[in-house]
Amino acid sequence: MNTLQQILLDTRDGDWGADVGEEAQRFRVVRGTDFESLSCGDAASVPTRFLTEASSGRRTLKLGDVLIETAGGSRGRPTGRTMLITKRVLDALQEQATCASFARFLRPDPDQVDSGYLYYRLQSAYRAGVMESFQVQHTGVARFQYTTFASTYQIDLPPLPTQRAIAEVLGALDDKIAANVRLQDSSRALRAASLGWALGRGSVSVPIGEATALLGRGKAPKYTETYGGVWAINQKCVRGGVVSVEQARLAEAMKEPQLQVGDTLVNSTGQGTLGRVGVWREDVGAFPDSHVTLVRFDPGKVDPWVGAEAVLAAESAIEALGEGSTGQTELSRKALTELQIELPAAGLHGGLGERLRQLHLREHQAANESRHLVTLRDTLLPHLMSGRLTVREAEKQVEAAL
Repeated sequence: MNTLQQILLDTRDGDWGADVGEEAQRFRVVRGTDFESLSCGDAASVPTRFLTEASSGRRTLKLGDVLIETAGGSRGRPTGRTMLITKRVLDALQEQATCASFARFLRPDPDQVDSGYLYYRLQSAYRAGVMESFQVQHTGVARFQYTTFASTYQIDLPPLPTQRAIAEVLGALDDKIAANVRLQDSSRALRAASLGWALGRGSVSVPIGEATALLGRGKAPKYTETYGGVWAINQKCVRGGVVSVEQARLAEAMKEPQLQVGDTLVNSTGQGTLGRVGVWREDVGAFPDSHVTLVRFDPGKVDPWVGAEAVLAAESAIEALGEGSTGQTELSRKALTELQIELPAAGLHGGLGERLRQLHLREHQAANESRHLVTLRDTLLPHLMSGRLTVREAEKQVEAAL
């Protein structure tokens, strides 16, 4: 058995740096909020800062470093989250990088521990609630007691070849998840470009209400845990241009309105959520709750997938339509009905609607596959770490899933 601090070559807190600096060096600074997207190869959210030479020389991230969040967190997401600096991450960053002051890097000793194995070992500890026991919160910011954790957390290290094999099995799942994220991102960009191309050939400005067969808020749900319930879609479900049931709750079925594939949903209450647009792609029973507006286009006037893409393009304009005081903002039906959206001129739709539908289907399949792979990874993780599952047994499950 070794403690965490005994298997590290180096570890340091991060440095937030400065927003400008004539004598300083330009760095990308990774925050805890960037961990998830950056791990998949998306560095768009990672800010650029400037570090002094004295600081940067001791804090530049390297391949194989493990980052750990030491302050921040949120309800239901304690501090202690980790991420691994992989080639995919470094390629995405494209410049030298460090971590923010609310995180620190761990540089493992390669003669003792494989960096991927260490990362997954810490991930397993986080999911088991181990990290949360080292969190303290005396003010508004939760802090992770890293020094105590590193000096007391015991790690049983199998032989290095076994460590690498475990990391490779779990890494194969994360690689596929990251590939699916990139596919979804490129597909979204292609959808937007396809609509833009069609609009460039000729467009018309149309009030949303004139192109829809149904536009209105959903109903207040009666929640249930019994068999036969349907999903009540709330504001948390609408994010990133899509609608997910992961944050939905089961409720008693209602006659109207039931969602149909291709419907567009718009968050209609709340600061920070109002105006978010998503397209419904699930083939399950569901209805919007009273905080969400259903927009169903009339196929006799506009292809629903073309209409949905036009509303997605108008998301920022919809966000500006909120009325009311801070924390009590509302999107009125009248304001949304009268909002002008840009549609391809008559006769210029061509096969655009079907092309958009196919792209949505591709994204949806990738998202569903990723959810399955995440579940498999999180199921295998503690069993591999404890030795209850052999690497070969895990490989068979991964090969079947991929």
